[in-house]
Amino acid sequence: MEEQLENLKSASEWFCVAAKNVVLYLEGSEAEDELLHIRELALDNARMEVELRNSHEALERVRENLARLPDLDIDREYHKVLAEVNKERPSDRAVLMSMEQCVKLEDEISRAKEDRERGSEREKDEE
Repeated sequence: MEEQLENLKSASEWFCVAAKNVVLYLEGSEAEDELLHIRELALDNARMEVELRNSHEALERVRENLARLPDLDIDREYHKVLAEVNKERPSDRAVLMSMEQCVKLEDEISRAKEDRERGSEREKDEE
């Protein structure tokens, strides 16, 4: 599981790089469309992390139950426990607001926009 989480984290770092480049090199609706797409990818990435953690938690609960009940139907128990864990799953909005990678992405977009505006103001002042 740790390797999968590292891969998801690595992908989220690339979303920040891509967003910064979009802000620096694209303008107007084209930039906003690309930023929306990057946000959607980041949300998908965050959802996958939640799903991975939920699956891992369900698996751990099934292991504990199996230790107590050796004749347990593992497949049925796993799906039952996973459904219970998923009920506790946050909404997409909660995922967006709480997942570090999504917050970091929004911060990076804001910083890049501010940097771009400052650069535009300096160019005007120099003229």
